[in-house]
Amino acid sequence: AESTRTDSCVPEEIAPMDPALYEIFSKEVADHLSTVDNYIEKASYDKLRYVTQDLLRALHTLAGSARMAQADKIASIASKLEHYAQEHVNRQMALEEDDLDRLAEGVKYIREDLVAQGDPNLEPPETAEFEEALQKLLSEYESTSIPEIGAENYTEDSDHDLIDLFIEEATDILEFLETTLQRIETDHTDRGAFVELHRSLHTLK
Repeated sequence: AESTRTDSCVPEEIAPMDPALYEIFSKEVADHLSTVDNYIEKASYDKLRYVTQDLLRALHTLAGSARMAQADKIASIASKLEHYAQEHVNRQMALEEDDLDRLAEGVKYIREDLVAQGDPNLEPPETAEFEEALQKLLSEYESTSIPEIGAENYTEDSDHDLIDLFIEEATDILEFLETTLQRIETDHTDRGAFVELHRSLHTLK
């Protein structure tokens, strides 16, 4: 059962997301999570579950969109999952069953927080324990060196992938900017739209 927020359990008031922004943001989240869901479903039948560029791109863009919308918890989880997946790519490691479970758990928390973002009466999920455990794993990876790849195996795929990620995220921001400008043209007193415009331009730069 979904719990409700009360003054006794919430230390500070959480400002609700602007309805227009929430509508746009929730659609973006749904699209990116669909990509992650498809990866998990397919990977559950594979013996070698290597991280795909589609998975990385979805997590990366989701984290960026969440930061732009000030959905901090979603941004934090998506960012940690992206880094976790990237560490497997860096080490040329396939994902294990536990890794898929971790990914699915993160998706669940993101969906729950998205629902809470749209309804101020709902309590957001408690994700501290999950995020701490994920950060601990990331720290363990970061404390070990990545095997060097010989010059004969060097490719420019990584550079191309990075460019693709940048282009996709920039495209999302530009689309959001266009929608925000339309809001301002409709209502010049829409202060929230001006705030979102400033935030989007700051993210883009």
